[in-house]
Amino acid sequence: MPAPDRRDRATRDRLVGRLEGEFREMPGLQLTTAQAARLLALTPDACSRILAALAARGVLRATSSGHYVINQSRP
Repeated sequence: MPAPDRRDRATRDRLVGRLEGEFREMPGLQLTTAQAARLLALTPDACSRILAALAARGVLRATSSGHYVINQSRP
């Protein structure tokens, strides 16, 4: 699966939703950007933008070890 074009909003929104779903279904999940990129079959750069978007929305938070985890303080 090739990396989606940045301008393809629908594809990006689906990927954001998929990654959010993975974290919500597995609350103990901890992924680095590289691991999440492999999971979604994306380039690390594209995946980094998706993770940053989820962090900006308060869905995820980055740990000091560079992993992303679900933000437990969010309902």
